[in-house]
Amino acid sequence: MSSDSSPPLTYSITLSCQPVQIVAAPHISDSDFRSAIDSSLFKQWLKNTQSENGILHGGSMSLTRVLIQGVDMFGKHIGFLKFQADVFDKQTGKKVPGIVFARGAAVAVLILLKSEEMTYAVLTEQVDICFGFCNKRYNAVLI
Repeated sequence: MSSDSSPPLTYSITLSCQPVQIVAAPHISDSDFRSAIDSSLFKQWLKNTQSENGILHGGSMSLTRVLIQGVDMFGKHIGFLKFQADVFDKQTGKKVPGIVFARGAAVAVLILLKSEEMTYAVLTEQVDICFGFCNKRYNAVLI
């Protein structure tokens, strides 16, 4: 019985004087992985994590690994990029949930409120009227 499994694609960077592993999920091709880590979407996200309002600013959090989970190309450009960021609170050692779904200049945030045994998603409704038809778009909002 032979095994065709190859090691995962990886790339290392240093952020805030700490090494960070960028890893591709097994189904991500080498070209999609390279496109993802070279994309302005990914580079801007990394820059934002270290900005004044970023999660890594101040040194209380650490980013140890980023798992590239999905890359959808629109021609030669990335249309959608999905990745998981392993961020830890340095004081407690607990992992902070971090899933990023990037699409151009757009941003999406899903806010979940837990009350007793129920979980609620906070949404707003926005109607887009384009070329004679309507689409409803739901946006998460921070309360």
